[in-house]
Parts: sequence; C-alpha cells; structure tokens
Amino acid sequence: MADQRRAELEDELYGPPLSPAAAYLWGWWIELHEARGAGGMGIAAITYPDIDAWGRLRGITLVPWECAVLTAIDRAYRNTASKEREQ
Repeated sequence: MADQRRAELEDELYGPPLSPAAAYLWGWWIELHEARGAGGMGIAAITYPDIDAWGRLRGITLVPWECAVLTAIDRAYRNTASKEREQ
C-alpha cells in the first residue's frame, strides 16, 4: 500500500519544466529547504532571517518579490506536507 501511494505521489511531481526565468527561484528554495531548522509541531517555516542569512552567505541580494516567491513556495510545501500527514 505504501509503495503504491508513493508511486502516485511521485507521478504528481512530474509536470512541465520550469522556465529559466523561474528555475533559479526553485533552486534557491531547495538550498533553503535543505538547511531548514527543526519544527516542534511540524515542518518549521523558512523565515525572513533564514533567507537574509542565506543571501548574505551566498552573496545574493534578493528583491522583495523574490523573497515573497520563496516564502509562498515554502508555505505551499508546508501546507501540502501537513495535509499528507493528516491522512
């Protein structure tokens, strides 16, 4: 059963490729996600201080809309993961 559910979820991951104009933001989110801190009652959010520190370490100056996209991706990820845990 678990293998079947995993296969279904993996099938949902495949979609059209990201445009180069958006792919860098996905890459940035992946870097932030891999460095995410632990959460007490679920997945911890990637915070503005996290994004700021990451940007300074990487020498990247984000514009406000890029930060908004990163936090939106993270919110969508956490909401989806939370719903999956409830099932």
